[in-house]
Amino acid sequence: MARARSAYRRSLTSGGAAWDLCIVTAANERQAEGCAVELESRRDAGLLPAATRTMVLADPNGARIGSGGATRLALLRAHSEGLLLGHRVLIIHSGGDSRGVPHCAPLGKLFQLLPLEREDGAPLALFDLLYAALSPVASGIGEVCWLPAATYCWRSMAPAFGLTALVYAGSP
Repeated sequence: MARARSAYRRSLTSGGAAWDLCIVTAANERQAEGCAVELESRRDAGLLPAATRTMVLADPNGARIGSGGATRLALLRAHSEGLLLGHRVLIIHSGGDSRGVPHCAPLGKLFQLLPLEREDGAPLALFDLLYAALSPVASGIGEVCWLPAATYCWRSMAPAFGLTALVYAGSP
């Protein structure tokens, strides 16, 4: 985690690699509004790199589309904005309706608070931990990283460059 924390701190300055786009997917419009407020508060606190654009996307028309559908929606939106090819894109799913953990329903599991503090002394949420842990991955050009909030396996993220992915090259 020390390497990830160092990469995260460097990403907050002009000297470090940062995600070009961070997309958070949400179960509905109301959850998306809350997630947008959370991201904006982190930007205001200087906890998101100035170069990183953020976007929150709700499942369309109030219908649940699952993480696969939400990933597709996020990739299509990034592509339509010219932010996919040759860019570093981080997609994190908020964790749906959180029916199993109802206290997380308003913002999804992604913004559940952990018994830790952020750099600014405010309570740390799962998003903060994931973003920092994935900062070293942002060093590659044209990287897309997808992560469901409900799945967080803590291991050293330093060798993350050895990840293997199945990719289908097709047109949107």
